[in-house]
Amino acid sequence: MNISQIREEIIKSKQNEIRTYEIGLIIEPNEQIVPYVIERVKEIIKQHNGNVISESELGRRNLAYPIRKNRKKYLEGIYKFIVFEGTQSTLENLNKLVKIDENVIRHIILRVKSPKKS
Repeated sequence: MNISQIREEIIKSKQNEIRTYEIGLIIEPNEQIVPYVIERVKEIIKQHNGNVISESELGRRNLAYPIRKNRKKYLEGIYKFIVFEGTQSTLENLNKLVKIDENVIRHIILRVKSPKKS
């Protein structure tokens, strides 16, 4: 085996590894849209072999600076967070689909490290 084949094997093994992530969403400040967006995100996670662990909300907050998206100017948004388990494929598909959702102003996906067991 040469180095490139070893590298490919490592990448393949990490793609199937299940890890814990958290997605933070800033959703358009319309209370009727929020449940639809959250259900869609959960559905995407489940479709790609993920598992939703928990969700939380900070509610409606003012943004630090105005954000323009889809010819609208947003001064506030609704903050939601979802903790989930998934593979690299789950993460990539979720990122793609949330990026094109016009009701999501901004999003970020972070890897959550599990606490060390002593």
